[in-house]
Amino acid sequence: MKELFKLFIREKRFLDNISPLTIKSYEVSFQKFEQYATELSKPSLNDFVIGMREEGLKPGGINVKIRSINSFLSWCFENNHTDGHLKIKQLKTAETTIKTFSDAHIKALLRFKPKSKYQWRFYAITCLLIDSGARIEEGLGLKVTGVDFDQLFITIRGKGDKERIVPISPELRKILYTFETKHRIKGYSDYFFSTRDGAKVIYRNYIKELLGVAEELGITGVRISPHGFRHYFSLNYLKQGGDIYTLSRILGHTTVSTTEVYLRSMGIEQIRESVKFSPLSKLRL
Repeated sequence: MKELFKLFIREKRFLDNISPLTIKSYEVSFQKFEQYATELSKPSLNDFVIGMREEGLKPGGINVKIRSINSFLSWCFENNHTDGHLKIKQLKTAETTIKTFSDAHIKALLRFKPKSKYQWRFYAITCLLIDSGARIEEGLGLKVTGVDFDQLFITIRGKGDKERIVPISPELRKILYTFETKHRIKGYSDYFFSTRDGAKVIYRNYIKELLGVAEELGITGVRISPHGFRHYFSLNYLKQGGDIYTLSRILGHTTVSTTEVYLRSMGIEQIRESVKFSPLSKLRL
């Protein structure tokens, strides 16, 4: 079983080009799978789920591992390593609504006055996430050549190394241009938001800055995370009349159904058609 999993990971990495984070998720899930399952059979799959339940893991966390193992099981079936297509049923979880940043929270962040090059880098990244709905890794991985100041768009690489074009507002263009011309760390680097040695900014360093600034600004009552800006962008896009199909493309979802699930997690029920909305424009820096 372990050798099959190694082959599965090898193909996912080199043929499907999945992200290192997804690879890590698969590996962690398989480690847990090995604790309770002895073979690829229905009884062993049940032992896997029961073992995690008895261990006290939450249903949501268990489902993450189930999805990873299901991907492995599908690969096994497609490559004739199992007689039947084994699949683990996910556990029922209570539907919860994600609490997004409020306008007051975002206004406070936008009014933050950066003083150093590093604060300017943090501020520019934050504004980009708020304005574009990009994932944090997409924002941190933005290349210098990926910013088009004239056409008002950025080119980013999302999940599966897929490239997409995302529109930006004139307000964000002003912020990015100011950062690029006055505060960007000098020296050659492919990354728009680079470290002193030209490397990509690490996620944990950005989140550390975000938590520090949020505390300084008195932002409470909401989960402080970069993904919260993506939620905020989506919610405000739809509140202003944006259509789900365009939003799905902006967010980089493979299907509209993925976007629908994403929106339900935020308690959004009504979807209307209109044009792109920029949080930076609404809140007027």
